[in-house]
Amino acid sequence: MSPRALYLPFICVVPLATMLLVVLSLNPGLTSGSAPAWLRVPLAGFAALSLVGCAVFAGHWLIRDGVAGMAVFALRVAHLGGSSQEELAKIAAMDPELDFESLLWRANRDAATDAREAATDRLRSHPRFLERLANELESGHVEPAVAFVRDAQLSANELKQLARPSLRAMDRWVNRIPAPNYTTAKHLRDLRRWGTETFRVLKEKLAGTGVDFAPLLEEFEDRVQAGK
Repeated sequence: MSPRALYLPFICVVPLATMLLVVLSLNPGLTSGSAPAWLRVPLAGFAALSLVGCAVFAGHWLIRDGVAGMAVFALRVAHLGGSSQEELAKIAAMDPELDFESLLWRANRDAATDAREAATDRLRSHPRFLERLANELESGHVEPAVAFVRDAQLSANELKQLARPSLRAMDRWVNRIPAPNYTTAKHLRDLRRWGTETFRVLKEKLAGTGVDFAPLLEEFEDRVQAGK
């Protein structure tokens, strides 16, 4: 069982219990003379636990991911409302040959859903989409190309064709991680956060394609140890 499967039910139940406590507290008539009144004490405990848990989680997240991680989360929340018509029109007008990298930046999970889908459609309209994406992985800007492989819905055949270029892209990215005396601990933490999540997803998505991320992952972890 994955760690997410262990903590996700707890994260869902505690806020719901807290909201129920608030409703019952503001509407005491709902519980007067009825069985739900006995729930007030355990719900109060859930509420307190929820507040403590949120504080601990937020503190751990801030220490682990820093301000950059919080900014990414805020960006995702801001994008829940969708993109403006001007942004979607701009994406629709982009040339998949000339603006391929710009479209990749707009197709990752941090973008609004409608913008991400529009950018993905424009990328796939390229007559040699997989070849161009493989070239970006091999010799282009690593982050947007790898993020697309990480986040996009790809067929088994597409994943097979992109597996080795993705491995080589991550190899280039790891080799560019600066030594501790040439950068800051915060920068190394940011690199560790992005690399850890990206390696985790790529290993799962590209399993069975014949590529082995294990040696490269070990090298990555050695390089970012100083950022802890």
